[in-house]
Amino acid sequence: MDSNRIAIVNAEYEFQLYEAVLNRDIEVPKKRSRAALEFLYFFINHDPGNSLYSKFEYSPDYLNYLRELEVFVPEIISTINSKKSDTFNWYGTLDDIEVEKDLNSKIWMYQFLEDIGMNQEVFLVNSLRSIQDIAETSNHQSFILKDPYLMSGLNMSVFEKNAIPELDLKYTYILEPYLKRIVDLAYFYNPFERKGRFYINQTTYEGSYVGAIIFKNEDDLISYIKSLDVLEQFREIEKKTKEIIKNLHMRFDLKQLISLDSFIYEQDGLKVAYPLCDINYRVNMGALVNSLVKFCPDNGVGQFILTSNRLKSMSSRKIRYESTSKKGIIYLSPENSHALGVFICSDSISDLAKVRKKFQITLKK
Repeated sequence: MDSNRIAIVNAEYEFQLYEAVLNRDIEVPKKRSRAALEFLYFFINHDPGNSLYSKFEYSPDYLNYLRELEVFVPEIISTINSKKSDTFNWYGTLDDIEVEKDLNSKIWMYQFLEDIGMNQEVFLVNSLRSIQDIAETSNHQSFILKDPYLMSGLNMSVFEKNAIPELDLKYTYILEPYLKRIVDLAYFYNPFERKGRFYINQTTYEGSYVGAIIFKNEDDLISYIKSLDVLEQFREIEKKTKEIIKNLHMRFDLKQLISLDSFIYEQDGLKVAYPLCDINYRVNMGALVNSLVKFCPDNGVGQFILTSNRLKSMSSRKIRYESTSKKGIIYLSPENSHALGVFICSDSISDLAKVRKKFQITLKK
């Protein structure tokens, strides 16, 4: 990447890509997205030559805290001359719009899976009547309705077949059976290095993203997978992920980071692999946890948590990271953010759970 450029964290990327389809005012989600996610730049960016364009006030306490962690703090610029400044979109490039639209669309994703022989039971729906017709003839009792264009968890709905809500669909959505998940997985992939790694995704019942768990060593990830008795299904996802990546490289000149979401579920007493349920072709949370895992102890584990911010001063953030033991909590978000991102570093899953419990108590005070 060229030096002396100004990065714009356009975390409203999906709204920019699909504005014509979504046909809604993007100013509110634009401001919310940037406010919640601009901290990603500090922890993922590795180019000291770039400045950061931001309208947010970062306190000296927060910036000094980052420096103490040996996180590079760039020059932060609040105004730019659009004619003279060399700016670039950092979160999502918007350089090859049609390719980026395809790779971030769930509709395209399921068509792609069908093309490579990995069909899934999904339906395209554009009206309440079409949902009712599918539910009426299906053996499944529960369904999840997904927006095909927005990031996972936004504009989604889970419902029973006999209790379908009144829905006014403005465009085509994805309808899937709601499956009993055992574990959510993700594969972060860097197409420039042609390297990737698996980690554990964490979501709510409705499918909203709330965090991730990443192991410093692959052997510990495998041990965790074995503890869930789903190693065979994980190996199947592993194999199919390689096929997916291979096919993506054959079709596209990949120029952005990627995360591929998958999961393992239980149905009729069987454990089943679901090799792909979402693609994120942009800066993503996989890139974040992949950058943060270096803070964990050897053979350690880290957990990223994204929640509402109830700790609006650095002094209220009591449980701190200790660089000598490489354990504790790294507070990723600034004090004035409405969302709070933290990364818990520990040497084991059991110890991680203890620290997480202490952290959750601090949120209630």
